[in-house]
Amino acid sequence: MPAIVAGTQNVCVSLSKEHACGSFRFFGMVTKVKKQTMSKALATKNVAAVLLSAALVLGFAFSFATSAKADTTSDLQAQVQALLAQIQALQGAQSSGGSCVNFTFTTNLNLGKSSGEVMQIQKFLNQSADTQVAASGAGSPGNETSYFGGLTKAAVIKFQDKYAADILTPVGLSKGNGNWFSSTRAKANAIAAACVPGSTGGTGGTGGTTTGGNLVVAAGTQPANSLAPQGAARVPFTTFTLTNTSNAAVTVNGVTVQRTGLAQDAVFSGIVLVDSNNIQLGTSKTLNSNHQATVGDTFTINAGQSVTLTVAGNMAASLAAYAGQVAGISVVGVNTTATVSGSLPISGAMQTINATLAVGSVSTSTSAFDPGTATTKNIGDTGVKFSGVKFTAGSTEDLKLYSIRWRQVGSASSADLANVVTIVNGTSYPTTVDATGKFYTSTFPGGLLITKGNSIDVYVQGDIVGSNSAARTIDFDIDKVTDTYFVGQLYGYGIAPSGTATPWYNGNVVTVTGASVTTIGRDTSAANAAQNIAINVPNQSLGGYVVDLKGEAITVQSQVFTVATGTAATGLLTNVSIVNENGAVVAGPVDATWVSGVQTLTFSDSVTYPTGRHIYSLRGKVPSGATGGATIAVSSTPSSGWTNVTGQTSGNTVSLSGVGAFTMNTMTVKAGALAVSISGTPVAQTVIAGTQGLTFSNIRLDATQSGEDVRLNSLALIEGGSNNATGGAPSKLSTCQLWDGTTALNGGSNT
Repeated sequence: MPAIVAGTQNVCVSLSKEHACGSFRFFGMVTKVKKQTMSKALATKNVAAVLLSAALVLGFAFSFATSAKADTTSDLQAQVQALLAQIQALQGAQSSGGSCVNFTFTTNLNLGKSSGEVMQIQKFLNQSADTQVAASGAGSPGNETSYFGGLTKAAVIKFQDKYAADILTPVGLSKGNGNWFSSTRAKANAIAAACVPGSTGGTGGTGGTTTGGNLVVAAGTQPANSLAPQGAARVPFTTFTLTNTSNAAVTVNGVTVQRTGLAQDAVFSGIVLVDSNNIQLGTSKTLNSNHQATVGDTFTINAGQSVTLTVAGNMAASLAAYAGQVAGISVVGVNTTATVSGSLPISGAMQTINATLAVGSVSTSTSAFDPGTATTKNIGDTGVKFSGVKFTAGSTEDLKLYSIRWRQVGSASSADLANVVTIVNGTSYPTTVDATGKFYTSTFPGGLLITKGNSIDVYVQGDIVGSNSAARTIDFDIDKVTDTYFVGQLYGYGIAPSGTATPWYNGNVVTVTGASVTTIGRDTSAANAAQNIAINVPNQSLGGYVVDLKGEAITVQSQVFTVATGTAATGLLTNVSIVNENGAVVAGPVDATWVSGVQTLTFSDSVTYPTGRHIYSLRGKVPSGATGGATIAVSSTPSSGWTNVTGQTSGNTVSLSGVGAFTMNTMTVKAGALAVSISGTPVAQTVIAGTQGLTFSNIRLDATQSGEDVRLNSLALIEGGSNNATGGAPSKLSTCQLWDGTTALNGGSNT
């Protein structure tokens, strides 16, 4: 279109063999319009479009550059709105007449032919987006012709390739040739025969099929016509509803949309589908060469459920080259295997491209809660911080953050993670994972306010729980800038951070490990300290060891311990068990055997060692042939002596190759012994008759050289005084008692 300036400008719009020319004086009246062989509706539509473009360019130019009279500006704005409404009505009239083609094709046709049946072929092919003759102009829906040209041939080839098994294979072809001959007509007639008059049909694909009654598609309350500023996110275009009228869930594999209006595809950085809560379904998609995109990915509509969805556009960062263009996005197909009823396409608002309105902005940096580097975590670790971003509002307007969507691109599955939440300023918000198990979305009811120039930290964390997650990776990214949804509080437009990389935010990788051994070695606590042990007494301490694990519990099927004894020892240990810190037997009892001249204890019980640090003891009986002074030291080498080690959660084999040999504390064999002696206190002294609670003597009982505990049933104490006043006269003493600290060991009035 030529540049339009104030004054009179001749404009000619060509459309196939028809054209309309006119002369316009802006800020005045239209002086004349000449039409030649053009339908009234189409001529009105194109003239209105030209006038609209001119009015918009001048309207925006003068509103920002001059002080036009108020009444002139308001009149122009009223004309703009009226023309927008007229264009929308004309588009609806053009597209609403596309009932499915119930026609029987009988004629062989190919490139260069003209006939009324060609028009029926074009109408038939235009029923589905993937076989459409043209998106606009001659051959497009509502503008079908009777000429079989190159566009028709290309569309026939797409139809033939789509149904190659029915059309091409029977006649020995592998690629469509564009000829509308017998096998092609037969397939078309079979599809056309299924047409329900009054419905919008399709060539058998799920994109445009709208016959039947399981899923009903209908237009919703449409957004208002407004501006689409550069850099704005999720500008609403078309709202529609999908209602499942069947008694079974329906899976929708995306919605096909098409850019309409007097605009170029480049005004959009992407198209998205959002639900009634403004949550994005699927990822942002770009328009293809047919000005179409399939948005929404895969989602499910339950029996009896109705969902309201909106097609929204993410506007390009720079729109200076497209300012004043008017864009729309229509819904042209619902991709599902279910039967669909309703009328398509559905068109909504026509938004005017704007490059001058300065909406708010948001800048980003790495959050202090982000790990900052690749890390390794264990199965069972909780509250693991995976990724974090800091958002700062610009100086133009306050912002509210309504949602964020993380993409987990690591090899871990959603089953390997639990309690995944997004945390903002210390508050946790749950995430919802999509059907792919990769996208985690958190919504913030009412929005999280970020005032101009201020920041918030947002990070994602969770628990690692998967039974098979060992050696897998976890990597939470933000795929695109529009996966964060901000709304400016001054103008009300969606705002996206700057950047075009995919992923836009690249998180750090967390590698998951199964069982991780911190320590397997000698226990040095008092419970298993070096000590004397008795001969032929069960449950004697033979030493102890510590197992400290991370990640997951391990199960050991077999464990081997060797016993080193002093030269005075004879015989084998018997009734040996492994006992945990709570006194419970976890393996055994077993008797030692000689293996290659070494006394060996082999436990074939499966022992499960839990995560954390835990103490285990070996207890058994020393043979009666052992002599006092003999020593016993038990050792083990987990890297070779502990076999068939598996992770209790993951089921993976766990290697103990790095765990070397250890020797427990040495035990000394001793017979039972007790040394009795009189303490040096109290010293000899003179006492006065009648003294109460007098301590006569302290007696030491020493079993430190005993191999076993010693129990005393009685202890005889003899009064041996030589003084004539007390000698041989125990009756002169009363309430004599033996005390262990503050505990009396005997009773009686005078014993």
